[in-house]
Amino acid sequence: MGTKKVKGILLDVDYVSRDGKSTIRLFLREENGIGIYKDVNFRPYFFVRVNDLEKAKKTLKETVFGEGTKIMSIEVVEKANAGNVLRLGFENVQGLIIARADITSLPDIIEKSEHDIPFAKRWFLDHGIEPMNGAVCEVEGENVKKATLFEIAEPKFASAAFDLEK
Repeated sequence: MGTKKVKGILLDVDYVSRDGKSTIRLFLREENGIGIYKDVNFRPYFFVRVNDLEKAKKTLKETVFGEGTKIMSIEVVEKANAGNVLRLGFENVQGLIIARADITSLPDIIEKSEHDIPFAKRWFLDHGIEPMNGAVCEVEGENVKKATLFEIAEPKFASAAFDLEK
């Protein structure tokens, strides 16, 4: 199955957790309806600032949080406003939530950051795309390989809804 490009208005993004993994779902308004695609490669993460990079990496690799939660990936990142920063990746959102509660009690961890950004919002921020704007997605089957923004002046819809509650 080959890669194809789909283009439309990105209505929203959410996530589902199945088989221990969190997967982003994109809802794209295309010419012939609404397409639902998955970004299976995007994983939840947050950052920690540490005293010693190597000692902290070793400690974090060995640490098990809560009921068996482990950090899936650890990488050193360059931040303009801080040094000694690690990006910690997780298999699912639940693992991130468990780890962020206990992470600052570990030795060499100074602080955590961006741990409270919702997973779907994180996807929007990382891809530079916003809801109700245009998106071009390279997809293989239902899996998104790449998503990019394209600006639209005003979205055109065939129907509207009103909430009449007070």
